[in-house]
Amino acid sequence: MSEASKHGGVIKVLYVNLFTWLGGGEYSVYNLVKHNDLTRFHPILMFNKGGPFVEKVHSSGFETVILPYVVVEPKKLLLPKVIWSNVKASLMIKRFIQRREIDVIQCSDVFSLILLLPTLLSKRIRVIYSVIIFYSTLRCRLFNLFALLFIDYIVVNSKAVSNHLASRTLGLRNKITVAYNGVDSAVFFPRTDKEKMNVRKKLGLPIDKRIIGFIGRFEVWKGHLTFLEAAQRLLHSRDDLFFLIVGGPITQAVAPQVSRYYNMVMDQMKQMKFNGNLKLLDHREDIPELLSALDVYVCSSDYEPFGLIGLEAYESGIPVVASSSVGAVEVLSGKEGVFIAEPKNPSSFIERIQDALAYSDNNRTRSDRSGDSGQNAAVLPTWRQYAQTFEQLYEKVAS
Repeated sequence: MSEASKHGGVIKVLYVNLFTWLGGGEYSVYNLVKHNDLTRFHPILMFNKGGPFVEKVHSSGFETVILPYVVVEPKKLLLPKVIWSNVKASLMIKRFIQRREIDVIQCSDVFSLILLLPTLLSKRIRVIYSVIIFYSTLRCRLFNLFALLFIDYIVVNSKAVSNHLASRTLGLRNKITVAYNGVDSAVFFPRTDKEKMNVRKKLGLPIDKRIIGFIGRFEVWKGHLTFLEAAQRLLHSRDDLFFLIVGGPITQAVAPQVSRYYNMVMDQMKQMKFNGNLKLLDHREDIPELLSALDVYVCSSDYEPFGLIGLEAYESGIPVVASSSVGAVEVLSGKEGVFIAEPKNPSSFIERIQDALAYSDNNRTRSDRSGDSGQNAAVLPTWRQYAQTFEQLYEKVAS
């Protein structure tokens, strides 16, 4: 008898989460559990403390549990007090998994596997693991060992991540499945001109200029300087533009390189001249509204595992300019209103932004394209399709 059959055929899935903010990875987990078939799967989300992600999940009616594991930057993991705290937490997690008769564990960080080690060594529990970023060589090697011993399937968010991981590990290629992040067309859709102007007024943005926006947290690969350089040069030749950057360094507490990167970008920004035509907003949750205020969305990342907001901008009828190294381009490439630029090349972004503005001037937003309204919505991945990929894997390993 399988473990799932003991629960009336319902498979219990424990999602081990390290972070309680709402970044792209957390948003994906939220949409995964939200779109699970709850007649067949019972999700339980584990955290180490409260936060926006926990509140969102809990308010949606999903079961949550908080256990006191310590998430710190890697160099602090070997501090005696951190080791002792996490050893105790690991044993608590093991007891919880045994008591709740968990069928499948899902996680997305090597540190999660370390926390789960007492469980993995004492019980053959099935593990589905998500890789949502490009791993460093050292992390690849450590992950490779864990994956060979304990992981049943690896789900990645783009072919770029799949190829990167497969080329730097041994024996894992057959375990890797690609599942593109979805987009919710009930939340992201073209707004009217009146709605756009209302959002701009609320945010203190100009109503008489073309707004070009960059939305994304601060990470070393996000390409803020490429965006800023392109913005500065465009403002030298055009007086009808305004630039918006939205996002904060939300991971800096556990990733010191993010804090250094943020400070470097801020220092560079102070030396550049925008004459009041650039605004910086901190991390926000009202992304659908923010997108509606834009004329063009730009993803200028040096490289990007996926870049979900690109899909959300496209679904909102906003022309998209993105680096060719962005994972979401695998989905968006070839679609009208999508313009591909060379990463780390401000001149290329200037050309593509100009193309996107001209496209917008011709009123060829996604909602106006002939025959496009329903057809293109169907070809973008949905969160239900994303959830189905995981459900198939849960059923495979729990049978």
